[in-house]
Amino acid sequence: MCGPPTQSCVSCAVLRRILSIGFVILALAGAIALTVWRLNTNSEGGGASRPGDAPVPVRASPVTRVDVPIYVEALGTVTPLATVLVRARVEGVLERFTFEEGELVAAGQVLAELDARPFRVASQQADGAFARDQAQAELARANLVRGGQLHAAGLMAQQELETLEAAAAQLSAVERSSRAGLEAARLQLSYARVTSPIGGLTGLRQVDPGNLVRPTDASGLVVVTAIDPISIVFSIPEDVLPSVREAMSHGALPVEARSRDGAPLLAEGTLRVVDNHVDALTASVRMRAEMSNASRALWPQQFVQIRMLLETRSGALVVPDAAVQQGPEGPFVYVVTGETAAVRAVVIERISGANAILTSGLNEGDSIVVEGQSRLRDGARIVLPREATPHAAGDAPSGPRGARP
Repeated sequence: MCGPPTQSCVSCAVLRRILSIGFVILALAGAIALTVWRLNTNSEGGGASRPGDAPVPVRASPVTRVDVPIYVEALGTVTPLATVLVRARVEGVLERFTFEEGELVAAGQVLAELDARPFRVASQQADGAFARDQAQAELARANLVRGGQLHAAGLMAQQELETLEAAAAQLSAVERSSRAGLEAARLQLSYARVTSPIGGLTGLRQVDPGNLVRPTDASGLVVVTAIDPISIVFSIPEDVLPSVREAMSHGALPVEARSRDGAPLLAEGTLRVVDNHVDALTASVRMRAEMSNASRALWPQQFVQIRMLLETRSGALVVPDAAVQQGPEGPFVYVVTGETAAVRAVVIERISGANAILTSGLNEGDSIVVEGQSRLRDGARIVLPREATPHAAGDAPSGPRGARP
């Protein structure tokens, strides 16, 4: 016969009840987690569906032949064809500038004027010296003519005639020296007007009027940069060089300059120069393209995206690049075969933009999966939206979805 329950027995019973409830809760939580995991596995398939699973919704597009442009793309730097630091060619006081900063100037246009008075005085002195020496030389030549006449008449000795000849020659030499001095003085006077050697865009002034300027000043007066036309220097891998040279043999290669994100077109031109060596450090070749820049969309030292057209591949067999998958044995696509999708290995010649140009593996007219292929495996059931259902014969669309000629 059991006695009345003690305090310890009651505590043990409560503890056993609590543990039982805990085990039940844990079992229910495990069952719920397993059910959720199975639902997720069935809905996502771990990236693949099974033949018995629900059909996978996909989009398909037919394989067609289109004309595909083959581009070489690179990052380039806008480089002026010429940049000149304009300096004074004589020493003098800068009186004024004759241009506005940032102004477009022409070759030969006057940019600044120095104090010309010292050069004008020197020119006048040289002019006077030349006039004096010229008069003396003319007199000596006249005396030589008269002496020759007297010598022919027997009225002048040979020695006197030779003296006249020497005097005439000496004064003629002095005359030529004076003429050269006059030309040098006039040249120095012309240097008092500083002109632009090239046409281009002026920068900021490097000195203010009133300063004494010299030809040896490192900062000069102003920098003039040729802005139109302008060039872009870029590099391509050395492996692409043979294709570029082959394309150049058929004519000039068109080049497009776009912003760094590749969106707006900034300018168009042609390839002008291919460097004469390969950079051993980067295994690349530098090139220069020249293009018009009347709108000033290109600015020196600006980074731009370059697209150079090598050729246009006529009737190329293309598929969207997004449709191509990579497997252990190489690239493949999913081909629509009725209500299922089958794996088909392909050989890709090259990627051009959003298109993959194929060498083999597909035929024109084959329908391939272009969206939703990440959830497929070989033989998986698929369902196509009404607008993506393959058309009847003679009603096929003109090109693959997303293909860009």
